[in-house]
Amino acid sequence: MMNTKQFFTANFIAISFSVVAVFSGGCMGNADKNDEKSATVIDNTSASKPAQTDTLAKNLSAEKKVAEKTVVVEKTVEKKTNIFDTTAKKKVQSAASGAAAIIQLTDQTFDATTAGGFTFVDFWATWCRPCMMQGPIVEEVNTAMAGKLKFCKLDIDKNKESARKYNVMNIPTMIIFKNGKEVKRIVGLTQKDALITTINEQLN
Repeated sequence: MMNTKQFFTANFIAISFSVVAVFSGGCMGNADKNDEKSATVIDNTSASKPAQTDTLAKNLSAEKKVAEKTVVVEKTVEKKTNIFDTTAKKKVQSAASGAAAIIQLTDQTFDATTAGGFTFVDFWATWCRPCMMQGPIVEEVNTAMAGKLKFCKLDIDKNKESARKYNVMNIPTMIIFKNGKEVKRIVGLTQKDALITTINEQLN
């Protein structure tokens, strides 16, 4: 038999173990819950990274497109400015040399304009790339041969009657007239020196 002291001592130890077990179980349970919360947070953060990456990539792509469009616009403006400056410069040079401006012919003005003296007529169209290249060359020849003959241009799309009358089948076609009569025809893109040589042959 145990005495009273031993009885109370045994009961005290048993109660102490029970208390420890209860508190230990609660802490472990809370720790498990905290681990679950931590895991959830980590998982949510990991899941949000791809979305953030996609958003960043889209923003960068949009910024790149804006930058590319800006460059295109700047180049277009620069090109148009250069064309304007070049055209203005040629007009100033032409005026300084005493060359008359190139005459824009129509079906109604063609015969009267070419009737007297020597006249150089450039038959062209806006859609013709070689014509676009020939135009500036004709302007240079006009400046170089100021006062020797008239230089004219005729848009064949707007003045079909004159183009048919002179059987213009290919462009650019350039015809030299003397007193309203054709004396020389030049077909195709032709450089400045060759044009000047051909014109001088007719003038002499």
